[in-house]
Amino acid sequence: LLVACARPQGEEGGGAYLLDMGQPVRILDIAHRMMAEAGVTLPIVTCGAREGEKIEEELYDEHEHVAHSGMPGVLRVRSEPSVKPLSYDGLLELERVARTAGDEYIRLRVFAALTEQLGSNVSAVG
Repeated sequence: LLVACARPQGEEGGGAYLLDMGQPVRILDIAHRMMAEAGVTLPIVTCGAREGEKIEEELYDEHEHVAHSGMPGVLRVRSEPSVKPLSYDGLLELERVARTAGDEYIRLRVFAALTEQLGSNVSAVG
């Protein structure tokens, strides 16, 4: 469970927090345990995952860092900066190109600037 939180003034507050739920548990194991505790036995039919359905939920991605928050059972999720600021010279070059060049050249220059900033994860859109 991901929650947003504000903390009292004077403490590092705000941001996103994640409840530490422990190790993942299979839903079939929970169903069997509930039936055992209720004293019933029912057939369980599985149909497999549907198209696009996730098997495991991702609560944060590779650009985020998870650390203890100082509150028991609560973790803090922090985004790591993944984008470098565009240099002043680079910004001036984009402005110059925008004033003098054609659309195709502008698109190529903007794409090159984005690729430089974000790495190879950028794909060209025509």
